Amino acid sequence: MRTNRFWQLGLAALAVCFLAPCVLLVLPLAGQPPETLWQAVSAPDYLRAYRNTLLLALGGVLVQTGVALPAGCFLARLAPGRVRQVCLALCLLLMLLPQQALMLPQYLLLQTFGLLDTLAGLLLMTAFQPWMVLLFWFGTSRIDRELFDAAACDGAAGLSFCRRIYLPLMAPYLAAAALLSMAESWNLLEQPMIFLQQRANDPLSILLSRLPGASPAQKLFAGVLFALPLVILFGLVARSSRPPRA
Repeated sequence: MRTNRFWQLGLAALAVCFLAPCVLLVLPLAGQPPETLWQAVSAPDYLRAYRNTLLLALGGVLVQTGVALPAGCFLARLAPGRVRQVCLALCLLLMLLPQQALMLPQYLLLQTFGLLDTLAGLLLMTAFQPWMVLLFWFGTSRIDRELFDAAACDGAAGLSFCRRIYLPLMAPYLAAAALLSMAESWNLLEQPMIFLQQRANDPLSILLSRLPGASPAQKLFAGVLFALPLVILFGLVARSSRPPRA
């Protein structure tokens, strides 16, 4: 009993140490008039950047999942052993490769197709995520192969199999991929700085770094509102994945 109490106090102390910097960051908001804080986030530039961020985040989840899920399923179930090993090694190499090394080829590609300085071009450059391919490959590999064979024998194939069997089994991996993808799209910095020139296309991650005429408290408040949707989404996913009480 005493040992358990010791571990509980230790974990509580670690939690306090982890959350204390977050609390200290929010302290400058205390005592600020609400009208002053809302003045920055109600500006047209902020609202337009918020819309661009939502488009990039939601569009990124759909595009990246549409590319990575079939790729992961193919590597787990259909690809020959040597092809699978080569593709997984390439995914690992792309994950370890610095993103700055890919900026120039991506810039030239967007310039060739006329997609430079567009949100569609930025989405296209983030469509392939090697970590997501590896995640879906691992998730598909965890599904018993006999389940696929039994479903085929019962006539569940194609879209019917994906909708009723495969996607429900992959739901935890899809939720994790969606959260990570949105968090990555939410904080894009280098790609928008290089691929976007017009300020009308800037996401919030760019706007907050150069919010014109805003005080430090206003910038902090804008940043809190910027991160709030992700915090709410993470809480909803964590709550839905919690095991039921006995």
